[in-house]
Amino acid sequence: MGKSPGGRTTSFVKATLVGAALLAGVLHGAAARAEVVPGQRTFGFGPMLSLNSGAGATAGLHFAPIGVNVSGGYMPLFVLGTDKDSSELRFNYYSSAELDADLVIGPLNPRRLIEISLLAGYKYNTHLAHGGSLGVVLSINITRKLAGTLTIGVAVHPEAEQALRRHGYPLDREPGLLWLRGGTGLALMFFP
Repeated sequence: MGKSPGGRTTSFVKATLVGAALLAGVLHGAAARAEVVPGQRTFGFGPMLSLNSGAGATAGLHFAPIGVNVSGGYMPLFVLGTDKDSSELRFNYYSSAELDADLVIGPLNPRRLIEISLLAGYKYNTHLAHGGSLGVVLSINITRKLAGTLTIGVAVHPEAEQALRRHGYPLDREPGLLWLRGGTGLALMFFP
């Protein structure tokens, strides 16, 4: 027994309505999660891995719209320089430690699923000396006690070449843009 053309149309309409209802439910759930993240976001801490700050730990104290982040850890330095006599590229590696203190402005869109903040800070690297940084932080609220952060920033160490030469960087090489660093970083923040 075959179906009439009207029966196929009715089945199609029913399937479309069910699909639309499911899609509306999914979108409503996502919108509800994106609206408000419950729980405290004043103090948090956790591990970090960053091209701009190294591998270690971070902690933050925030009274929106202003906060402070402190981080520190192991920072590998890869220095690509040019030989002064032959103009050949030379590679040097150093192990250093870094300490960062950042002023956080934001989040610009508080209590959302993804929050955006601005950073301005001070850096001290054992091999590059004192410096400053600017950046942006995207914080993704995973649960009420957990957030992931992605930091994008740039750092300037004005005395980097002189400081690195005190740590044995060869005098017959030019280290390029050693004073300018940039990159991204990831951290997992726990909010007790």
